[in-house]
Amino acid sequence: MLHLFQFDGTEEDHVDRWVSNLALQPTDYREFGPGQASSAVWRGEPFIIAGNRGDLDSWFGSLDKGSMDVLSNCAYFWVLTGSAKYHHPRLPVGRISVLDWHAEEQHIVRSALSMLARFPRLAGLSDDMDHLREEILRVARGPKGPSSPVLILGETGAGKEEVAQSLVKETPRAAPPGLYCVSGASLNLGDPTLALSELVGIEENIATLVKGRPGLLELYSNGALFIDDFDTAPRLVQELLLRITATPKGQKAKYRRVGSDEDQYTNVWLLFATNADIGAMLDKGQLRADFLYRFEDRILVVPPLRHRPADFPSIAYRVWSRLLENSEGPRDDRILPWRSIRDIWSRKLDWKGNVRELSGLLGLVVSMTRIPRHREHSTGGLIEQVLTRGSNYKEWFTRAVKSGILTGAPTANVQARVREILALDSGPASKEGLSPCEQAIRQALGRRWQDLGRLARKRAPSVFARIRRHFCRYLLYALRSGTVSVIDAEQLGEVENTQARKHLDWLAESSTFLIRPKRAASNTKLLYAPGKYFSVRGLNLPKPEISAK
Repeated sequence: MLHLFQFDGTEEDHVDRWVSNLALQPTDYREFGPGQASSAVWRGEPFIIAGNRGDLDSWFGSLDKGSMDVLSNCAYFWVLTGSAKYHHPRLPVGRISVLDWHAEEQHIVRSALSMLARFPRLAGLSDDMDHLREEILRVARGPKGPSSPVLILGETGAGKEEVAQSLVKETPRAAPPGLYCVSGASLNLGDPTLALSELVGIEENIATLVKGRPGLLELYSNGALFIDDFDTAPRLVQELLLRITATPKGQKAKYRRVGSDEDQYTNVWLLFATNADIGAMLDKGQLRADFLYRFEDRILVVPPLRHRPADFPSIAYRVWSRLLENSEGPRDDRILPWRSIRDIWSRKLDWKGNVRELSGLLGLVVSMTRIPRHREHSTGGLIEQVLTRGSNYKEWFTRAVKSGILTGAPTANVQARVREILALDSGPASKEGLSPCEQAIRQALGRRWQDLGRLARKRAPSVFARIRRHFCRYLLYALRSGTVSVIDAEQLGEVENTQARKHLDWLAESSTFLIRPKRAASNTKLLYAPGKYFSVRGLNLPKPEISAK
């Protein structure tokens, strides 16, 4: 999807006509006002900033260091203004990024969007990823077969398998049997012959109870075989693969099944990947130099995520969507705020696990959203709870478990505050029959006290006295704690979740007694706060001792 951020005062007719000539579908385009322009680089989508020189200068000048990290690394954004000669020191060089709304230059944007759509598995807007897409197309147009292996390099979790999948998709090898992925470590089966048979197959009846079967080289003769961490495969397997890649160009590779004296032939295309240091492997003799020569110019490098800031937002959104789809519970009530993505990146964490570590962080947060005690916490707040516990997934997970934030039980502080309110309300009633909580709220509301009674009578006429008492417990808790959640209301009113939510929504009508969570703005679940009828400053509310129960 293309995002357009348009400043006030632009020549709207020119901008509208220019954008309409892009011929985008409604689902491929979204427009934002100037107030949201600060979020442009963090939304993980290609975008256009449209405005006159003064507005553009102000926007560039307002960008903080993190935003500039993303912008300077981004290959999929454009400035749309009255002249293609517009320049700003913060504009990246080396590509066309300024477009004139008087000129027909839509092809520049269309071709970039087409490139993104062509590689749905490769999320990211960085220059590095743009170059990688071009390299994949170049390799895909080249020779394919046993004598044309491809080497994919990158740290663990950088997305090497996604690159392999994208490469094969651009070739006729995408047709069945397609691509098969296997880990070199999975071929360490103890018996070298057994490992070898996974690739070459095994002959019928070479031993008792042994059934003949084809190997991967035969099954994927017209497809591709992706061998991840090939350096961890047994030496015997590595030597076999070396012989396969030594096949003369244009010919099928020759091999034999285990236990057979007849030659078999395969036209398999081999894709190798490793996160190891190739130079160190050569120095230690773990990799033969003649094996490396087989790759020629068919080498694809995936830079680590920490070096690709412009990829971070789009990958984060992709991971978040996948986690929600695979989790139980509501899936449409949680978004990943762009400010949270900015905050995560600004921590400058050591992403040793690359995308896997980011997925682990967001996975913890999704798990927390399914726990009742966190149901009313914002997504950003939950992310902050995890990030404060360390700089990597190991620390996040272990410390989160020890802290109890991954359990369903309320925290000790929450339990104590609830007990405090219930202990107060169990005290003697006034002459008018008001409970202590009702007396405290009447004092806090003053002349607005009658409004609370009318609300309770309007919403629950048959039990309005009980509902008013519950209202007062919720409100006193909110005044003491600063907020009140549905989970708190469940315990304070001893009611079910649905009823507690309804009570708080009644109190939040017109932001009178409570302020409603801002779901319309961010779609996150925030806590209810005291409304405009209250002035907490100067309140003298009774604070009894906490019950021992």
